[in-house]
Amino acid sequence: MIGIVHGGGGRTKTQERVTLGSEWTAPHNGTLVCAGRAQADSAYIFIKDKNINAYIGMHTIELNQHYGTITVPVVAGHVYEVRRGSWQVQSDLFIYES
Repeated sequence: MIGIVHGGGGRTKTQERVTLGSEWTAPHNGTLVCAGRAQADSAYIFIKDKNINAYIGMHTIELNQHYGTITVPVVAGHVYEVRRGSWQVQSDLFIYES
C-alpha cells in the first residue's frame, strides 16, 4: 500500500502497488492504472475482462523510450488478462474506496 486518502462520508480511498502477471483478479471495485516505457517502437498493453470476454483497455506507445499510461475501471471478482509487448512496467497501481 502506498497511500490512503480519507474522503467525505467516512469513505477511504486506497492506492496499492500491484504486480500484474498475465492474469489478475480484482479484489474490489476500483481503477487499475498501468504506466510504462516503450522498449521498442509500437509498444502496447491490452487489458481484457475475461468475465465478459471484452477488451476494456488498449494503449500503444508509438516511439521507443517514450512513456504511456492506461487507466481502466475494474469490477470485484472479475479476472483480467493483461498482454504487454515491449512495454517495460514502471508502476501498476490499484485504487479503490472502502
